[in-house]
Amino acid sequence: MYFDLSRVPTRTRLEVFDNHHRNLARHGRSYWDQSPWERKLDLAGVDTNAKLSKGDEAVNAVQHFAPATRATDKGSTVCANAIRAGCQKPCLDDTGRGAFATVQASRLYKTMLWTQKRDEYLDYFHKREMPRLKRIAKRKGKPLALRLNGTSDIDWSFLAAEYPDVIWYDYTKHPERMGNTPDNYHLTLSYSEKQPEYAAECIDALNSGHNLAIVCKSVEIYEKLRELGTWRGYPAVDGELSDQRFLDPRGGYVVLLKPKGKAKHDKSGFTVGF
Repeated sequence: MYFDLSRVPTRTRLEVFDNHHRNLARHGRSYWDQSPWERKLDLAGVDTNAKLSKGDEAVNAVQHFAPATRATDKGSTVCANAIRAGCQKPCLDDTGRGAFATVQASRLYKTMLWTQKRDEYLDYFHKREMPRLKRIAKRKGKPLALRLNGTSDIDWSFLAAEYPDVIWYDYTKHPERMGNTPDNYHLTLSYSEKQPEYAAECIDALNSGHNLAIVCKSVEIYEKLRELGTWRGYPAVDGELSDQRFLDPRGGYVVLLKPKGKAKHDKSGFTVGF
């Protein structure tokens, strides 16, 4: 096995073993025994869903990790504010393509590559992944827009600074990161009312001119707010038209999102109303 499974939660360990033995039975080999080079792994998917493909301005590439603590060492996480913001349970990890076991297994592999073999992850990213993505963008005649936090919340500023010719963008639950990233790394702060202190920090960031994404409690509320064009007195834009948050107007806008997956039933404060 390429990774140390004693460092991940029991549920994840069993999931990996099951996938590993299924691959051996079906194909006579398993990528859990392989390095990313042997596997020829794509870290980021390109225009992999309808929302991504709506964007005409750039080629969109998004990486998905197994979120929160599913594939991390005890005491660590790839979503440091998930509990504070109430987004761990309504996470979008299992929506869309994430519902497939093969997709979940790939996300686990990539997360463990990052958490257990970081030097190899970065070497692979620089030598194989970024050149691959740039070739795709060049072939399509568009700039590359890269979102490495599809289902995680890691500060990728150090990588964004190394590739100023690439558009980097993410949602984040870390108010302190707003305004503290390279110019080519665009962050949209994700709102939650689970904890009043966190909600207040988000509103402070909004009042300071940073954009804030809200997940509406229902599609009906989303539709009404979209029609009004405001949320609690702040100008609002439709976040469902495209995933390209870096194209949103700047200066304290609210980005309206529909509830998806488990978020449709959220009562934690992660989804909000008027």
